[in-house]
Formats: sequence, C-alpha cells, structure tokens
Amino acid sequence: MTQRNNHSQTTSLQAPASNDAARVALRSAPLIATIILVLVLITGLTSAGVGFV
Repeated sequence: MTQRNNHSQTTSLQAPASNDAARVALRSAPLIATIILVLVLITGLTSAGVGFV
C-alpha cells in the first residue's frame, strides 16, 4: 500500500532561510560585541574622574 504526500514543500524551503539567518547572526556577533565593548570603555574612561570625592 503506497502513501500519497499531498502536502506542499514549503517546510523544506523554509529551513535554508533560517540557516542563512543564523549564519548572518554568527558573523555579525563579534562586530556587535566589539562596538559594545568600545562604547563601554569610552564611557567608563570619560566618567572615571566624576562622581565619588
């Protein structure tokens, strides 16, 4: 007895798109982390002399 698959093939087309999104996120993660680190260091150095007496 054979089974017929009447479902459209949209699920197989959506998987590569999510893989591409994950690759883009992994590639941009070091850049985003570097920008955040630079901003934290700049604001930390500029506010180092202000505040506690």
